[in-house]
Amino acid sequence: MKKITFISLFFIYTSFNIPLEPVALTGKIINTDGKIKIKGELFEKEIKLQEDGTFSENITISYSGLYTISTEKNKICVYLCPGTELSINADDKFFNETLQFTGKASIENQYLIEKSKICSAISNESIYSLDEISFLSKIKEIKYSLLNLNLILKLFSNP
Repeated sequence: MKKITFISLFFIYTSFNIPLEPVALTGKIINTDGKIKIKGELFEKEIKLQEDGTFSENITISYSGLYTISTEKNKICVYLCPGTELSINADDKFFNETLQFTGKASIENQYLIEKSKICSAISNESIYSLDEISFLSKIKEIKYSLLNLNLILKLFSNP
């Protein structure tokens, strides 16, 4: 009886085990040390770049969510989910200015980058030295920038 129960539980478990689709990461990152690292909660992988800075890698991840991609000098948070086909292009010397995403999940990742640029104004200590009226005006400006960014995301993600 125990063997039948064990075998039944085994078959039930394996029937719910769905194979994960790989994430296809490609791109070109120039002016770096020849490697990038991808880190998640339970995931870490180093990808070696070709001499011209290009890379192409299929990775299997266990969850949809935020992962960190880091180069020699910079790091970014990206959203990855099974089946994502994302291309990342950048110059490591001018990373924030040249970073571009294309492919599946590019809209979500562009949103994350733009949001971090807007929110970095909050972490700038000079904002806290402003007088009350200027401070509230700056916070209002940041709030409207985030709301506009959310509106743009909704427009592009719902064709």
